Amino acid sequence: MRRRAHIGLAYVAGVALGLGAAWQVGWLAGRGRASSEGPDAGAAPAPNEDADAAERACTGGDGPSCLRAAHARSRARGGKRDAAAVATLLERACALDEPAACGELGAAVGRGNGPAADPARGFELFTRGCALGDATSCGAVADGYARGSGAARDPELAFGARSRACDLGDAPACDVLGDDFANGLLHPQDIPRGTALMTRACTLDSSRCFNLAFAYDVGALGVQDRRRGMELFVRACDAGDGPACNDVGVLLLLHPELGEIDGRVLAPATAWFLRSCNQMTSIGCANVTRSNPLLLIPRAHPSPTHLSP
Repeated sequence: MRRRAHIGLAYVAGVALGLGAAWQVGWLAGRGRASSEGPDAGAAPAPNEDADAAERACTGGDGPSCLRAAHARSRARGGKRDAAAVATLLERACALDEPAACGELGAAVGRGNGPAADPARGFELFTRGCALGDATSCGAVADGYARGSGAARDPELAFGARSRACDLGDAPACDVLGDDFANGLLHPQDIPRGTALMTRACTLDSSRCFNLAFAYDVGALGVQDRRRGMELFVRACDAGDGPACNDVGVLLLLHPELGEIDGRVLAPATAWFLRSCNQMTSIGCANVTRSNPLLLIPRAHPSPTHLSP
């Protein structure tokens, strides 16, 4: 989901980088990323007997076992993932009212991962998962209505589904709603409500702290608190948000007084750009060289990292 354009590199001074600083913020750490093919796809395979037991229980009509069996299958037995078998197990789990299974099957159907791609069918599955109480499914229903994918575009139905998703604990949904109310994007501006929603998103998932960080940094919530903004950018970066890592570096260059947060002395700006680049954020990669005084390319306007929804 795209978020509001906020902070980028302007006229900055160079900062030297030692490898120790780069290691301090996780550069070259080689951290693995979970596969998008299943919540546990990157984990070590479960023993075959455990997966077989789950499939036997699934055959007996136990929905959670069907979901566990699908996850086991998604880990690629014998080195080859059986997408069709995973879809079959998710279908049975969803039919047995297992909420998350409906959402996972909806995503697979929407992508054509196993079953043939069918956005309308995927939307139906997300709707069922949402009705059963799956927060992620409700978020997907909201996205479907907002984009007109799998269903006719309907902003108000999108808002209702996103509100339910947030109530059920979906951090991205709370974040989008908070940005909406804080800035009056789709609904009348309500800064206290927007602040509460963005704070909830950040509490649920630290990687969703960016919008709240920016709001504090620029004073969008009625009071400017740049130090609080930096704390939240660092928190989001530590949780894996590459653009936030870039913006930590930008703030360090523009406001060196923010180099210590809650007793933590932050590494030089270039280290944060490297960390952002290591997380596949293009502006972070570009800013690595621009923070070197010998290679600096001044920019008259900010280079955005996050874009609006």
